[in-house]
Amino acid sequence: MAEELAKRGWWGRMKPPDPKDPQAVAKANLYMSRRLDTIWRVNTRQAAQAGVWERGQRSKSHPYVLYRVGPSKQHRDQHLAWDGVLLPKDDPFWAVANPMNGWGCKCYTRFVSRAQYERYKKSGVPGVKKLQTESPKLKVRSYENTKTGKTHTGFEGIDQGFERNPGIGRMEQLGQQFRRTNRSLALAWDVHPGKPTTKRPDIKPVADGLDVKLTDPATKRAAEATIDAIDTFQSDGNLPRIPVIDRAPGETYYGLFAPRWDAALGRYTTAGRIEVADVGPWPELTTAHEIGHFLDFSGLQQDGSYSTDKPDELLRLLLEEIKKTRTCKDLIKVRDEAKKKHHKTGHYDYLLDEREMFARAYAQYVAWRSGDETMLGQIDLVLALNNPDKLRHWPHADYLPLIYRFDRLFEAQGWLTRTKL
Repeated sequence: MAEELAKRGWWGRMKPPDPKDPQAVAKANLYMSRRLDTIWRVNTRQAAQAGVWERGQRSKSHPYVLYRVGPSKQHRDQHLAWDGVLLPKDDPFWAVANPMNGWGCKCYTRFVSRAQYERYKKSGVPGVKKLQTESPKLKVRSYENTKTGKTHTGFEGIDQGFERNPGIGRMEQLGQQFRRTNRSLALAWDVHPGKPTTKRPDIKPVADGLDVKLTDPATKRAAEATIDAIDTFQSDGNLPRIPVIDRAPGETYYGLFAPRWDAALGRYTTAGRIEVADVGPWPELTTAHEIGHFLDFSGLQQDGSYSTDKPDELLRLLLEEIKKTRTCKDLIKVRDEAKKKHHKTGHYDYLLDEREMFARAYAQYVAWRSGDETMLGQIDLVLALNNPDKLRHWPHADYLPLIYRFDRLFEAQGWLTRTKL
C-alpha cells in the first residue's frame, strides 16, 4: 500500500527544492501523513456533499438550498457572509460556491421545502444572523501560480480547484468524462455518431490558418493559449488564412470577426480579419468566440447565411439543440419581458442571433473539449454574474447535448482530430 501511495505522490519522502535550506530539508524528511489525511478528508467531504446535492436534485418537494457554515473553530470571512444564503437550487451561485469551498472548509448545504422556505423568510433560521434570499455577488480575484506561471481567475472565499460544485449530478459528471474521453462515452450510450459523411480533408492545425499579429503581450498570450487548446482536438480543414489583430481602442465589444464583401461575387468572402481587444474579463473565451465565427462562416456555410434552401443537416440540428436549451429559453423570456415594458431589446436580439449563439456555444465547446482550466473558470465567471448576461453561456448540465452535436458536425467536416483516448 505504501508503495502505491508513494507512486502517486501521496506518501513518502520528498527531495528538498534547495538542499542548502535547512527548513526545506527538515520539511521534506517528514513522512507526509498530514498530506494523506488532508486528501482523505477532502475527498470524503466532497463525496458526501455530492451525494447531498444529487439527492436534492431528484427531490421535487425541496426546490431550495440553504448554505451553512460547519463546526470549524475559525471560519473564512466570506463563508460567514454566505451563512444563511437560501436560494433556488438552479441558481448559478450553487454552480460555483457549493461546499467545499477550500482546504479545511466544513461548510455544508441542505435542501429546503417550500413550506420551510416561507417559514424561514418569516421567522428566520435558527443560528443564522441574517437570511439571504438574493444571489450573492461573487467577488472575482486573480492571482498567479508561482509554480506554473499561469494566472488563475477565481473568487473570494473559494480556493483554487474548489470553484465547481462537486455534486453537479450524474449528467454533469458524464459530461466531464465526455469532453475528456471523446466519444468513448457515446459508445456506451449507443449514440455513436457513425462514419464521416464527407471526405476527410488533409489535417491542418487551426493555428496554421490564423496569422496572429497582436501587439499587446497579454492579449497575444491569451490568443495563443486559446489556439493551442483548439489544436488539441480540432483541425480547420485547410481554410483560408486570416489575420488576428488588435481591436481598436474604445470599441464596445471585446472581439470582432469581419468578413469582406466581394462585389464581383456579390457576397461576403472568407477573406477578412479577427480583432481581439486588450481588455475584457475573459480574453480566451473571446478569442475562441471569434474563431468560432470564422469557422462557421468559412467552413460551414456557402454564402455567409443560414437561410439557404438546404442548410447542412448537422448544423441545423446543432442550432435546434441550442434553441431547446433552458438557457436559450430563459434568454427569450428576458427579451420578451423587456419588450413588454417597452425597454430596448437590441442586446438580447443580438445574443439570440443564430450566428452569435453558435459562436458562444463553440467557445464553450473548446473549453470542454480541451479541458482548459482557464476557459472553464471564465465560463463559471459568466454563470456567476448577477444580470441577464449570465445567459451568455450554459450551465454544464444544460450544455451536455451540444457537445454531442458539435462532435457530429465536426466529425462530418473532418475537423475532429482527437478521436481516441
